[in-house]
Amino acid sequence: MGLSIGIRGAGVAGLSLAHEILQAVPGAEISLFDVRERLPHPARTFCFFDSGVSPLPVEADHSWSRVAFSGPEFSRSLRCDTAPYTLIRGDRFFGAMLREVESRGARCVWGCARVDVQEGGISAGSGTERFDVVVDAAFSPNESRPILWQSFAGMWVEAGEDRFNPNEALLMDLGSSSNESPVSFVYLLPVSARRALIEHTTFSRALQPAPWHLAQCARWAEGAGLTGFSVLETEQGGIPMGLPAPSGGSARAGSGGGALRASTGYAFASIQRQVRAMALEIARGAGRDLAARPMRVFPRWMELGDAVFLRTLARAPEQGSVVMGRFLSRAPERELVSFLSGEAGLWAALKVMACMPKAAMLRTLCWG
Repeated sequence: MGLSIGIRGAGVAGLSLAHEILQAVPGAEISLFDVRERLPHPARTFCFFDSGVSPLPVEADHSWSRVAFSGPEFSRSLRCDTAPYTLIRGDRFFGAMLREVESRGARCVWGCARVDVQEGGISAGSGTERFDVVVDAAFSPNESRPILWQSFAGMWVEAGEDRFNPNEALLMDLGSSSNESPVSFVYLLPVSARRALIEHTTFSRALQPAPWHLAQCARWAEGAGLTGFSVLETEQGGIPMGLPAPSGGSARAGSGGGALRASTGYAFASIQRQVRAMALEIARGAGRDLAARPMRVFPRWMELGDAVFLRTLARAPEQGSVVMGRFLSRAPERELVSFLSGEAGLWAALKVMACMPKAAMLRTLCWG
């Protein structure tokens, strides 16, 4: 018999980990357990800067070699051809990954009333199944206590004539700040001259309702002169920003295992890096050590800087647009892209952070 691996959760992290293990450990026997029904296709997209460090598990739907940022007092467009901004649709990702891992023998157990991870085993209903390696790749955002929430909803639209530039993505058009939402912005991701995703996002104290976000999308589109389009579908979600570091217990992968970038909410690309490293550890026989040695994704200095940034927004919410606008408008182009992608070294990150309001950041460092 081959090496047996039990995985709790068949989301992005669980499926990506199974995919990587099946490549690194031929003959591995993988079982995934999930409380959801088969094919959990979320109506959402995964976006990230693709630095090429980790090959994508599925082909991207679209990528942009330029990204734009704007606000009440600035507007700039940056080249990002060395790390193009990339979009993968959730339905395509889950469909392709499930077909691939199941075709290679992985067993998926869906609709479990409850899934519990134990040392050396997974309990999902009657009894406990034992495995050589057990990884917890499940994550429930609603059970977390973040510093802030990233709350969003958007709509895929199609115009009757050419209206969009599919070569450039507008990542942030900053709006005004409030006590409840330090940061508010719209982004526009055109995938063709006639089709695009318009999404409204806030960094908020609490999750905001999807209808409110969608109303902000419609208002922004009208103000931008984007009228006469049809809404094809909508998406929504919430991402916890600034979670406690994972501790002890079982081996963890994905957002619950530290792969969620606190300051941006990006997780997809970092999950791919994390699970590839975990699969290599399992391949060399160190899978049982993963629980005692959590697989860090970001350096400690980056985690500290992200926490200071988020606490600054939480302490002075009405200055959120000023904080964001300062570094988005002033940071050097190459360093800003690498900082947002999570690939920046310490020196590059310091050059970006130097553009933020220093008084507010120092107050956060001194008084927490």
